[in-house]
Amino acid sequence: MYLEIFAAIGLILLFTAFYLENTGKYDKKHIKYNLFNTIGSLILGIYAVIVMNYIFIILEFIWFGISLYYILINIPSITKIDFYKTNTHPHENHLHEHKEHHEQQKQENI
Repeated sequence: MYLEIFAAIGLILLFTAFYLENTGKYDKKHIKYNLFNTIGSLILGIYAVIVMNYIFIILEFIWFGISLYYILINIPSITKIDFYKTNTHPHENHLHEHKEHHEQQKQENI
């Protein structure tokens, strides 16, 4: 019984990713889309190992690998932080102003 619930969670995650991508809510590069696929396929891959379904093992671990790959290649865009836009400390606001002033000077010199 618990094994079927475990597998159902993986299946729900895969169907959720499929639904969200096909309805246009997420694209294939969206972190949640790839997390749902990665976690769901890992769960179903573990289930396949337990029940010894070899074709299903291959399918799920390839699915897992591809989904994980897309998470890893998109990490820089997920974690990219623009220091000047996130800077909220009052004594450091001059850095943002300095950057804007410097960019204005560049534009004027062109």
